Amino acid sequence: MIWALDLDDFKNVCGEGAHPLLTTIADVLGHGPGGSYEPVTEEYKPTTEKVKQTTPSTTTTVTIEETEETEKPETPSSTTTITTTTSQPRPKPPTTTSTTTSRPKPKPSPPPVNPTPKPIPGTSTEAPSTSKHEFKVVCYFTNWAWYRQSGGKYIPSDIDSDLCTHVIYGFAVLDTDQLIIKPHDSWADIDNKFYEKVTALKKKGVKVTLAIGGWNDSAGNKYSRLANSPQARAKFIAHVTNFIKEHNFDGLDLDWEYPKCWQVDCKQGPASDKQAFADLGFES
Repeated sequence: MIWALDLDDFKNVCGEGAHPLLTTIADVLGHGPGGSYEPVTEEYKPTTEKVKQTTPSTTTTVTIEETEETEKPETPSSTTTITTTTSQPRPKPPTTTSTTTSRPKPKPSPPPVNPTPKPIPGTSTEAPSTSKHEFKVVCYFTNWAWYRQSGGKYIPSDIDSDLCTHVIYGFAVLDTDQLIIKPHDSWADIDNKFYEKVTALKKKGVKVTLAIGGWNDSAGNKYSRLANSPQARAKFIAHVTNFIKEHNFDGLDLDWEYPKCWQVDCKQGPASDKQAFADLGFES
């Protein structure tokens, strides 16, 4: 996931090409048009070293034994025994040549063939099909970047559809009173047709979803109130489904930051937020 498109030097200010981060990711993953990555495999070659033969070494063992007489402590005696052992190389055994006639080994019998099991109704024995893109490059488009001055301004036409498999439009917000989704900036989203322009990328094979939430919109208790109320969840789901279809999005990104830990303050929310958020996602 890339946060965000407007932060990836899209005007080539640094001289490494437009969108250098995303371009590198696309090249490495090799997805879509322009993907140039090819896996490189190197043949393993084990290192062989000749083992040097060493001559048998001569070892000397020195054993010192001391004995002490208890009857005459004043004249203790000590004996020292020095044993020298020299190891000699063992003679090689005589070489014998024998001629043996090898009999042909019997061919192993083929393993028993198990009968093909009958398919169970309602199931499939086929392997799941693979997606066209093995990797997903998910890019955030932020609707406030167009308010920047000069070279920092970013609009839907700046999106390079060859670099992203998915685009998330950020953000819509949650109405505090009704607890339903609504546009964050209707001037950009609706009047200037940013919703329409970004979802037009679907014609090029890009999945486009709408995000609700974000850091600023996660302040306060409205998302906790939504998640912890079965009635509010049902109302939200029915409304957001129509909203997504109306504006031609492929899905919704729930970006509440964060259940129980509102804006990373874990003393703010109740412990029930976590399960309630899971229920919201499951019911959606």
